[in-house]
Amino acid sequence: MSNELSERDQHVIHVVLNNGFRQPQPEVCIAGFPMTFRRVMLGDNTALWAPRGFSRHGKARAWRFKRNHTHGSISAYCSDQTDDPEESLKRLWVRACQKLAEVQCPTTSLTAPASSLRARDPLLDTGITGVSIQQRRCPFSGEFSIFIAVLQRLRAANGDHYSHYECIRNVSAKKFRQDPDSEQADFDEALVTAAMIRFEYNYWITVGARPSEPVTSKWISETTLAQRAWIASHIQPVSLRAIFDRERQAEPALATPEDRQQLPTDTFSERVPANAIHD
Repeated sequence: MSNELSERDQHVIHVVLNNGFRQPQPEVCIAGFPMTFRRVMLGDNTALWAPRGFSRHGKARAWRFKRNHTHGSISAYCSDQTDDPEESLKRLWVRACQKLAEVQCPTTSLTAPASSLRARDPLLDTGITGVSIQQRRCPFSGEFSIFIAVLQRLRAANGDHYSHYECIRNVSAKKFRQDPDSEQADFDEALVTAAMIRFEYNYWITVGARPSEPVTSKWISETTLAQRAWIASHIQPVSLRAIFDRERQAEPALATPEDRQQLPTDTFSERVPANAIHD
């Protein structure tokens, strides 16, 4: 990505400035970063629609911008030079867009953020932003299962955004026991599909066209398919055996005394030869 703002980005910046921040604005995209706007109430009950990531410090009479990205974060600060907070917001808008153009990997990049406030579970970490391994235990049968989910922020009819998890593949402990080798292979394939779906979703966000319906495998373009090997190279291997073994070992400590008597003491590793499972 170039450090210079593209002609398209410069056009978007000027459109936002011409519209002003005293009215709602549609979502835009600057240098690959999606930008939405939210209402900020000032001390005199004046409302300005500031880009997300922009915050107002009333006592200091200043605006601050902060945005996390793949390799860290960027920030900028702008104080009021006049009595009009909108003017300083406009100056910070231009400054923030210039800083976004300097980032080589925006938030829509494929790989997971290098820094995170939450510890990542090494057994469940896919290495792909927005592609997660979720765990579930059926409240009726007690069967433990895991599934691949792709997080997407979709556009509602009223223009708001909402989170949606698209489930790609589910694997239960029972299915894994029956054919661990085949289940691992199918799971690995589904993980690549999930990464390509997220890659396709990122493309539409980058061009400023947030989807209103979930992106599925049917959306995957020829361009994305051509990058399959590159996308797959960013995925961290996920071992079903390790996940199910850990859950099995934790069950006796969590079960009631009555349930504990019915739980087998062996693990999946003991039941299935190690060479029959892909790590």
